[in-house]
Order: sequence, then C-alpha cells, then structure tokens
Amino acid sequence: MRIVHLVSWYPRPNSQNSGIFFRQLAEGIADTAEEVIVACIHVKFFAKIDKIGLDIRKREKITEYMWFVPSPVPRCRWIYNILGKYYMNKLIKLINKKHGKIDVIHIQSAFSAGVYAMPYLKKNSIPIVYTEHSSKVIRGSLSKNDIGILKEMDKRANAKVAVSQCLANELSKYVSDIRVIGNMLDIDVKMSQSKEFTFVCLGTLRKAKGIDLLIKAFINEFSPNEKVSLIVGGEGEYQNQLEALVKADNNRHNIRFVGAVDHENVGDFYSKGNCFVLPSRYETFGIVYIEAMACGLPVIATRCGGPEELVNKENGILIDVDNEEQLKKALRFMYENINNYDSLFISEKTVDLYGKRSICEAYNELYKRL
Repeated sequence: MRIVHLVSWYPRPNSQNSGIFFRQLAEGIADTAEEVIVACIHVKFFAKIDKIGLDIRKREKITEYMWFVPSPVPRCRWIYNILGKYYMNKLIKLINKKHGKIDVIHIQSAFSAGVYAMPYLKKNSIPIVYTEHSSKVIRGSLSKNDIGILKEMDKRANAKVAVSQCLANELSKYVSDIRVIGNMLDIDVKMSQSKEFTFVCLGTLRKAKGIDLLIKAFINEFSPNEKVSLIVGGEGEYQNQLEALVKADNNRHNIRFVGAVDHENVGDFYSKGNCFVLPSRYETFGIVYIEAMACGLPVIATRCGGPEELVNKENGILIDVDNEEQLKKALRFMYENINNYDSLFISEKTVDLYGKRSICEAYNELYKRL
C-alpha cells in the first residue's frame, strides 16, 4: 500500500520540532506500508522563509517532499492559498510520476494542507483520510471561509478523525462521522533522576501556553528558601515578557529558562523533573503531557480541551484556565505529595494508550478499509 501524507506543517531548518508528530506517525506507518510519502507546502514571507525551492529527503521507506514557497507579502492568507494550491498540485503530480499509483491520501489538518490540495482532490477519486489538529476549531475563531473548508473536507474525505474528543465535539458542527485517534507518542523514555524537587515546563513561549501564570504562581506560592525549582524549556515571541517576570522578582526563586529542546533530547529534559506543569489557555491535544507522563511524571494541566482526556487523579491534577489560586494549590500539593503517584504505572499506562502500536494500528485499519 502506497500512502501519501499531506501535512500542514513539518520539521524545517528553523523549526526542527514543528510537526514532529507527523514525521513520527509516518515512520510508524512505514513499518507496515509498502511506501509512505510525506508532502508539505511551506509558504512564508520571502524575508523570513527558511529556504526556497523543493527539498527531497529519503529516509528508509519514507520519502519527504517539502516545497519552500516565498510570498511577496507577509501573512496574506489569500496569496498564501493561491501559491499553496499551485505548488501542491505540481507536487502531487510529481509524486505520481516518481512513485506510481497512490492508494490513500492522508490529510493532516484542513488548514492548510486540505486547502492547498482541494483543487486536486476535486478532480481525482483517491480515498482520503482526514485528521484535524487545529486549535482554531476549539477557540471559536473560524471564519466563514474556514467553515466552508471544513464542509468541503466533510464532503471529500472517506474517513474523518480528530485528535481529541473536545476537538471532535466542535468539529461535528461542520463535519460528520468523526472518530477520535490521539497523537502518537514516540520518545526516548527516561524516568526522573531529580533529587531536589523540580517542576518542568515545556512549550512554545507564547501567551496561549499560560507560562506567565505559572511563573507568578510559583513565585507567590514558594518562599525563596524552599528547596524547589522550576525549569522552563522552549522558545517563542513571549520569552522577553516571561524573563522580565523573573527579573522583577530579583531572581530570588530558582527559575531557569533552558531554550529550545530538540525532540531527541526531550526524554532527558523530563528526567530532570519530578512534576510537569503547563497551564495552557487552550489545547486540542497536548502531546507534551503524554511525553512527560511516559517518563513517569505526574502533570498539572488546565481544563482547556485536550488535557481533560489525558489527565486524571492517577496521573495528575486538572485546574481551571487562568486560575492562579488553583494553580498555587496544585503546585503545593505536588511538592508535598509527590510520593503518592506511581511513576511506573503512569509511564506504562501512557505508552500503552498512545504508543506507536496503538495509534498506528488504528490508522492502518482505516487505510485497509478504504
């Protein structure tokens, strides 16, 4: 079986962790498929694009095509869509010519892979699996054009998937017959080696992740002489504001920023902690939570969508979004009661639910049925 994954974002020179779960899924599917081909059209303002042109990489049974397309203007969705559709059509034709008949197309998010591929899909009757990941669906920020895209995907796709039940619930307003298959977990599992109590946090440093609230809650809950620290991994446009919060406290608390964490090193990162905490303001799934739990860490998360399906009393604590008091209490509880959590149980349960075998089997069943 020859399967083509059309992905909306993918690892690239200036963002190696972007869409890493798409690559992991392709690698897992390649274990049983004849061939897996990944295609991504990356459109960005010419002054900020990583590179220009078509990049082709062969990785065992996976061939990756990434076309870097410069836009003459920044953040213009109309122009991005025109360019994306043109180059996606060229790319799929190139794949057909080089690899032969496509058995299944798997679209990873209607925004933007689904949009770019739609002209081709309307002219060709290839079985389609569609998986939605986009947080804009649960944020209620869909435009009329976005809704039209989702309805078109509903019409074209033979099988429709959401990565969480909360996303499926919102998506069902526009798309029918949705099933839920979570994101796949694929990391080098390393259990905690931390001796002094450490909270770890990993995510893009932007306002939506709630790390500003975490820093405030940590500073307000713990005194500087308590033996507890917070390590924050990641990078993003909100980094200066977050570092300013620590400086305003005169660095009296043990809070450290360690920058971007490459995917191959995330197991080492989690092993430095006793508890993972990320008080996001919205999440469609939250792969960092299952990564941390796979490494045996209990987690503190918010009721913001995806985490509600991942976190329970056995593996962590759920709090309300933007509730500093609840967050302070959760931090204190973890600090004082960490031994109540069974790290090995948390790890084994998480790997069983979201590991390669479970998620790939679910998708392989869809591919074979189509």
